[in-house]
This record gives sequence, C-alpha cells and structure tokens, in this order.
Amino acid sequence: RKRGRCIMKREKQINESKELIFKAFMQLLNRKNEEDITLTEIAEVAGVGRMTIYRHFKEKEDILLYKVQQYYEVGKRQLHDKNLTLLDLLAFKYNLIKESPNLEYFYKNNKLQSLFDTFRTIYSADIKNIFPPSIDAYTVAFILSGMDAITLLWLQNGKNEDPMKMAQLTAQIIKRQLV
Repeated sequence: RKRGRCIMKREKQINESKELIFKAFMQLLNRKNEEDITLTEIAEVAGVGRMTIYRHFKEKEDILLYKVQQYYEVGKRQLHDKNLTLLDLLAFKYNLIKESPNLEYFYKNNKLQSLFDTFRTIYSADIKNIFPPSIDAYTVAFILSGMDAITLLWLQNGKNEDPMKMAQLTAQIIKRQLV
C-alpha cells in the first residue's frame, strides 16, 4: 500500500516536470524560432535541470508530441465510454488537429510525419479493433497512409472543412477500399 502511494507520487512529479518543460518551451516558441531555442534555455525557464529534460524527452519535438499524446489519451478515455467506430476515431483525430495549439510548429518545420507517426502509434490498437480481423497488415498500412494523405491535404487547404465533414469523407473513402 505504501509502495503504491510512492509510485503515484513519482508519477505526479514526472507529469509536473513534463508540464513545466512544455509550458517553458511554448513560452520560448512565442518569442523565438525553434532552432534558436536550446534545451538549457528551456530548463532555465521551466526551473528544472537539463538532465530532467533529457530524462523525459529525446529532443525538442518530443516535448510537443507529449502534449498531443496527452490530448489523445484524455479524449480516448471519453470515447471508450461507447463502442468506438471508425467515424468516432476520425472525428476525434480531425478535432484534435484542428484544436492543437502545436500544429503550426509541425507544419512550419516540416515535421508533420512525426505527428502522423505519433497518431498512428497511439491509435493503432483502436484502428485494428475497428476493422474486421480478415483485413491484413498491408491493407491497414495502406489505409493509414491514405488517412495521413487526406489529413495533409486538409492542412494544406487551411483546415476549411469542418472536422466532422472530414471524418465522414475519410470514412467513406476507407469503406470503399474495404469492399
């Protein structure tokens, strides 16, 4: 019982450190270009040691991906109150991207593939559960790449369409591929 409290306390400390680092990085991004920001600077603004940053993140990009992952986990818990459908997952993804405060960083710095890879990693289990078991890994990879291509086009066009409309369009395209 005592050990459980220690683990929970440690997790809380880790999350607090990550939040401090994220907020410091965002503060610095508002004033400077990403390439001009050092990890030492982030540590100073966050009030943590440089080793704390290295303990949690491999590179600056991972600081932003952490927040995307966090948003996804919160939303995923809300979605799991019901049976998750392809449309639910797609609508969630497009809403997350539309609302993401960090998206401009990924787009401006040609790092959208990192963002897409993170999405793919965190929702791959959900995707596998949505499709029939008869669908092979190659087809799933094809579908996921197509989802990325549609998302990229939506971003390039200024995210003008409503996230739900994009989710419906993408779901229709995927369903046509599965027939």
